[in-house]
Amino acid sequence: MEPAKAAFFDTQIHTEWASAPYTLPERTRLQSVLSSVGLKAGMKILEPGCGVGRLTEMMAREVGPGGFVLAVDMSKKMVEECARRMASYGNSKVIHAALEDGEVSARAYDLVVCHNVFHHFRDKGAVLRKLSATLKENGSILIFHFFNSSQINDRKRKISAAVLNDTMPSPSEMEALLQSAGLTIRTFCDDDNGYMLDARVCTQLERCGKLQTCAGHLQVYDSYRQTAAL
Repeated sequence: MEPAKAAFFDTQIHTEWASAPYTLPERTRLQSVLSSVGLKAGMKILEPGCGVGRLTEMMAREVGPGGFVLAVDMSKKMVEECARRMASYGNSKVIHAALEDGEVSARAYDLVVCHNVFHHFRDKGAVLRKLSATLKENGSILIFHFFNSSQINDRKRKISAAVLNDTMPSPSEMEALLQSAGLTIRTFCDDDNGYMLDARVCTQLERCGKLQTCAGHLQVYDSYRQTAAL
């Protein structure tokens, strides 16, 4: 746990970026991205950095009573707000913890969704290895931001010293981190429409070295780009 960072996010629960309802374009983009990674009824989803639960609620509705969403956040106040939002849903659980420090069940989840949070992880390689270990065979991890990496990494946009050094890796650095975690990229987009990366658990064939790198899997998800332009 990073106390200064957790304390900072505790102060943010009523800010517009953290708690305002999604706009129609934002909701449309989220639905498009989640659809692109195959979100469907019955899935088990892990959501690190759930915040106040806006996306948690969307996904709980999508997976239905046969699915499950585990929402995790380091901010106690964010978790309390998320828990209140999700109180009427029987297919979710909200936990106060730093993902880096907590234990998560192995091979239990179909999808990991990191929305507007990945740059905040202290040790991104360790986080990706932990997240990869939670995924079932053919499971996926989605990293998605409404802003692109240049905007995320712009120090002038940082509103607290607690998050001043929280940045997104370069594409080559991210590729290496994913490979070391046993993940291969399916879709990647980082432009004026935001940041989206979809990676899946490598097959045994890929682990044997038949595919040397993830580079051949890099592509732009056209439907996402079109939706983001709304």
